[in-house]
Amino acid sequence: MKLKTIGTETIEFQYWVTTPLKQIFKDTEMPPEKENEAVKLVAARGETCTAQIVLKCEGEAHTVFVEPETLKHNEHKGSIPDRMWEVHWVDYFYVKINSKATPAEQLIRTAPAEYPDKLRRSRVGKLSTNINQPLFFQLSVPKDAEAGVYEGAIRIRALTEKGGLRFTIPVRLEVLPIDFPEFTRLNVSLWLNTGALAEAYGTEKWSETFWSILQVYAKDMARHHQNVILTPLETIQVFFNKSSGEFTFRFDRLERWIQIFSEAGVLTRGRLEFGHIGRRSNNNDWPSAFVFHTIWAQVIDENGNVTEEKVEVPIPTLVKSLYDYLERKGLLEKSLIHIADEPIPENEDSWKKLSEQVHEAAPKFRRIDAITTHNLESHLEVWIPLLDLFDVKYDHFKSIQKKGNELWFYTCWSPQGSYPNRLMDYPLIKTRLLHWINFIYGATGYLHWGYNFWLTPFYKHSPGDNWIVWPGEEGPESSLRYEAMRQGIEDYEYFMMLVEATNDICENIANFRGIPYVRRTESYGDGAKIEDLWDPRLRAMELARQAIRNITTYTWDDELLLNIRETVQRELVQMKEKPWVIVKTTPGADECVDADTEYADICVEGYVEPGVTATITYNEKADNRFVSKKAEVHIDSNGYFKENVRLHRDSLRISLHLTNGTDEKTIEREWRSARR
Repeated sequence: MKLKTIGTETIEFQYWVTTPLKQIFKDTEMPPEKENEAVKLVAARGETCTAQIVLKCEGEAHTVFVEPETLKHNEHKGSIPDRMWEVHWVDYFYVKINSKATPAEQLIRTAPAEYPDKLRRSRVGKLSTNINQPLFFQLSVPKDAEAGVYEGAIRIRALTEKGGLRFTIPVRLEVLPIDFPEFTRLNVSLWLNTGALAEAYGTEKWSETFWSILQVYAKDMARHHQNVILTPLETIQVFFNKSSGEFTFRFDRLERWIQIFSEAGVLTRGRLEFGHIGRRSNNNDWPSAFVFHTIWAQVIDENGNVTEEKVEVPIPTLVKSLYDYLERKGLLEKSLIHIADEPIPENEDSWKKLSEQVHEAAPKFRRIDAITTHNLESHLEVWIPLLDLFDVKYDHFKSIQKKGNELWFYTCWSPQGSYPNRLMDYPLIKTRLLHWINFIYGATGYLHWGYNFWLTPFYKHSPGDNWIVWPGEEGPESSLRYEAMRQGIEDYEYFMMLVEATNDICENIANFRGIPYVRRTESYGDGAKIEDLWDPRLRAMELARQAIRNITTYTWDDELLLNIRETVQRELVQMKEKPWVIVKTTPGADECVDADTEYADICVEGYVEPGVTATITYNEKADNRFVSKKAEVHIDSNGYFKENVRLHRDSLRISLHLTNGTDEKTIEREWRSARR
């Protein structure tokens, strides 16, 4: 949209609405103009939805005031107050070297370049002449918001000394009659560096100022669905009594740590992830053998005074003491402990020896590690292979998972290339799709080392590997990558909600029909094509597979991703409505049909609750035009139906209409033609 300033000078002013997954560079060209361009949002109650608007002006720089309005319900008195909006200015970060192992075609732009990343909270800012300025918006939908359509606007005031203008960008929000959960179920761990946190804010670790800052960061972690918190072993204070020759352990620092992350919501349904008890004997030599970390105890003399002396703490003794404390507090079930980071085949034997000692000292302590080898059976309970190893050895890791172990995956500066990752020079869709991989492949967690490693040299690995939040004056400033990750975690949750809703319907229909049904509670997703009509993953996997075919083959189309999310949302609403039905098509929805034929044969089958009648509507080609055709569906005494439909490749869509005399429902499915 192009506008002209009002005043003594005419200055062209541009704005356009784009998706939150678009990385807008300073010189990105405005797309073709759209009439009545508006922000359009669809959300559940309790969800935070996002939008992005780009501003640009010619001539003298403008001071811009951004004022989101209260949104008002179209039919009722309900409203969503303007305070539920957050406005962020997207800041740019100069990157001189790209991720080294990534070809140019897998990057969003080649370096050197300024990349959009940091989100700076403010409702006031300045525009630079002829330079794009993206604004990132977050709207938190109240948990008690009434379902329906809300309308309002975002007011923009752009001022110069010689004039200015005011305009509004319409906002339409549809709140669906579903509730997004307060706590998501995917295990997510991004490692917090306490030293970097203290230094960034000019304080000492464990000071009162430090604890206050930590509270702010803990709340931000919870907001972004982090529910596994790396807990340093230095939260345990160790003393050695010179007189008795005994070690004593104090846990008051750890208790305060737990309290902060519990109150913030991280640990409400989350877990404590205790730091590594081992290290490489030569940290610069990756294949070197693993040994225990050196941890020192303060010495207490015969008079009870703490001295300058130090005594090395036997690590198994420390682990046993921590284990007993967690058991007393009822926290053992939600606690994990690291052995040593990233074992490889060359040093896996030394890693196993450390793991065995930990297990002997604390037999019910679940061991967790990021790994780059797969030969660790009986030595690990939470397996976190690097994403490329996860990909290559997937069948092996799934067999481990089926034995009762947890299976996550991790990324760091690698893998690169066609593998998704959260690096600054990657398209944001690569970050968001990480958690679609979680769903499709049944990995129940994700780990990354770099939440806030601000002190690590930026170019030690790859741009953005070190951190995903920025230190702000009052707490963390988010990033486009962090918000894409949050949205990806929510996508995962939506897929899981769809699976659970399907499980409910399958169970209800089976009960009505007297058909045996075992509710599936195992980890969802195994990367395979789902064939079983009664598999509750069927529809969710169909939708997820529209965007990601395998771990290295996926869409870059952000609009497609957002459309799939909205489809899941709307189907969740529909599944709450009667009549109940489960549907399977062959080929599956959105699959490519045969490119060599003019027609495609589609099989539609499923089960319905008693008393339901159904019709299938589709387009039939006759005399070079399409006419709508409606066919009755035969439903047998068990509620089962199976119909074959022949579709022309230019109209690959059906509507299955169901009614029980009182309630009605229409299920739609469509396919792609490989000729298009």
